[in-house]
Amino acid sequence: MWVTTEIPNYLIDNTEKLGIEEKELAFLIKVLRHQDTETTNDSFFLNNMSYKTFCRRRKILKEKGLLTYGEDRLYDTSRHRTQRNFSFDVSPLYEMLHRHLAKDLLTHPDP
Repeated sequence: MWVTTEIPNYLIDNTEKLGIEEKELAFLIKVLRHQDTETTNDSFFLNNMSYKTFCRRRKILKEKGLLTYGEDRLYDTSRHRTQRNFSFDVSPLYEMLHRHLAKDLLTHPDP
């Protein structure tokens, strides 16, 4: 069974205008891919990047006002960390997209 992900075309078409770099866009797409789940564990994000890179990308996107995030660490009974769970709120991204789209529609209305 195929699962579909909705990525706003405006985001993809205007990444440079929105100040989003390609690696940041790839990160956002991963987040959007799982926005219907409350948390995503570390194996999903950390299979192709280091934890340091992951932290840097999410920090940059937070500083740009595109998302907020949380992180929980799960431990086993001997207090060894077993897994990290990440939660993301992409509502700031959608708010920014709506602002830019509205501005574009006001300055360049369709004929």
